[in-house]
Amino acid sequence: DLSDTTATLLGHFVLSTWFADCLSTAPQMLVLGPQEEATILLQLLAVTCRRALLLSDVSIATWSSLPTSLRPTLIINARRLRASTLDFLQASSVRHQYVVRKGQLLDLFGAKVIYERTPSGARSLIESAICVTLTPARDRLPVVSDQDREQIPNALQRKLLLYRLMNYNKVRESQFDVPQFTAAVRTRARILGACVVDDTNLQSRLVSVLRGQDDEARITRSFSLESVLVEALLFLCHDDVNRASASVGDIAKVMNTILKGRGEPLELEPRKVGDVLRALQFFPIRQSSAARGISLLVAERRRIHLLARDYDVPAIHDGVVGCLQCAEAEISQVGDGSVP
Repeated sequence: DLSDTTATLLGHFVLSTWFADCLSTAPQMLVLGPQEEATILLQLLAVTCRRALLLSDVSIATWSSLPTSLRPTLIINARRLRASTLDFLQASSVRHQYVVRKGQLLDLFGAKVIYERTPSGARSLIESAICVTLTPARDRLPVVSDQDREQIPNALQRKLLLYRLMNYNKVRESQFDVPQFTAAVRTRARILGACVVDDTNLQSRLVSVLRGQDDEARITRSFSLESVLVEALLFLCHDDVNRASASVGDIAKVMNTILKGRGEPLELEPRKVGDVLRALQFFPIRQSSAARGISLLVAERRRIHLLARDYDVPAIHDGVVGCLQCAEAEISQVGDGSVP
């Protein structure tokens, strides 16, 4: 009962676990859906992924006691992950990034599959992991018997090990990339695509499958406060080409209008907008006794336009006739190859 998209992602993920030790970012999969179906899927992954360990829960204490030097694939079937565990999961996804515990440096890098019976909805996990969603099975659920647990590894793992031995250097040196994807989905594509050696058709199919996740990532990003702020600043640049500054209150009004138009009930206060401005390296200064704001002179307008390009704000693609910064942003897009 798996969809073609889900089956494709699962197959690519299993293959990637056999090369996790030579990838710059560890493969990480988040499984969503009914518990019974997820349990069977995790059991199947446990006999196909490289050096898999199926765990009922995980904490940093138990994790640090595992044979992490062997780079096992952790398959976690947890009720709900603790916030501290989520932090360690993120840290263990980057090569050569260590975790300090009790005065020791721990290298926890490795592939992971995560299923939470009570989803925490952690944004960092959803954005960084390869997500697959299971639906309720239409027919009777299969049973993964002890015989299956022996036959499946015997049939597949020898072939996967041979594939690893023959192609390890090619995967390690792979230049596969999909630069038009958003950063998180681009990373997933590079991980999965690098492990497919000498098969451009499979790589092309993978790109088609991930395109849907890239579309979702762009929609999610358009609702982020940083993206909405950049969109508001771009509007203020174009609304009045002679405007020399904008108050934090004016920026907040434009942001709230944008959010309202997208059906988002959030109402931003100027103080919160000030925090987002500072996060993007815009530092409001006092303009009057009652207001703070930022400059909209040429240098700031140029940076706003470049940020609008980086955040893929729709208005930057349309441009405004006579806006020098729009023309500059369009030229830089072509120059860095970000326009397909």
